Amino acid sequence: MELGVSKEDYLKVIYQLTKQYGSARVNRIAEELNYTPASTSVAVNKLEALGFVQRNHDRSIVPTPMAMELAEKLFKKYHFLVGFFCWLGVPGNKAMKDADKMEHILSDKSFERMPMSGAERCEDIMETIGEWYTAGKSTTIEELSQYFGNTLAEVRKYLAELAARDQIFPVKGKRDPICPTSKGLEIGAKAMEKHKIMSEFFQLIGVNEDQAEAEACRMEHVVSDDSVMRLNTFLCNDGKYERVITGYNLYARYRMGTYPGIMGMYPDKTV
Repeated sequence: MELGVSKEDYLKVIYQLTKQYGSARVNRIAEELNYTPASTSVAVNKLEALGFVQRNHDRSIVPTPMAMELAEKLFKKYHFLVGFFCWLGVPGNKAMKDADKMEHILSDKSFERMPMSGAERCEDIMETIGEWYTAGKSTTIEELSQYFGNTLAEVRKYLAELAARDQIFPVKGKRDPICPTSKGLEIGAKAMEKHKIMSEFFQLIGVNEDQAEAEACRMEHVVSDDSVMRLNTFLCNDGKYERVITGYNLYARYRMGTYPGIMGMYPDKTV
């Protein structure tokens, strides 16, 4: 069951509070997420109706086993992504921000089965228009409708948004060619570059080509330019990458215990 970003964020906080205090309460959840108690109460009621949380006799809230499993998966993805971006040299705060967005997208199932936001579809359409235009292929509303599986009315709406952003020239008929502006071509090329880098990285770590393409198609919309630049540097160096990790709490990655390790001493090169 796909809950969406907001409900998953609620579950994560409820999970954390339960781990820390044994249960969660509406006011504390609202405080953690910076929401009002009223809106938080509505969200918790929805989660309860879906079977993700239960209320105790004192009205405290606890996650069900199904919610615990989902929250643990989200945190596992989050910590992996934070660690990986820090490993690439992305600053801690930016790495955490990117990971917080991407954890909701990086699912076990195909990304193609996940609902796509209008903003993502808009960006994908601009990317496709730019790619086809650069290749010498004209684009029409009718062709975009068939390619993306959207209705003509939906495509018109997305194109109106792109025209309002000065990324394409206004379009009238459904068979009239769509012409991108120089700004639109620049944005489309940038999105395509992000997509290629993400897809190449996923294939490098063993994801099959189709899945890599599907996941890159989703993640290109949320990953920052800085993270993509560092991913590209990583790929260009055949996976060999000098890195310094700062601002990352290893307790989030490892359980308490004893771990074998090797330490190397390097000369100080500062002058």
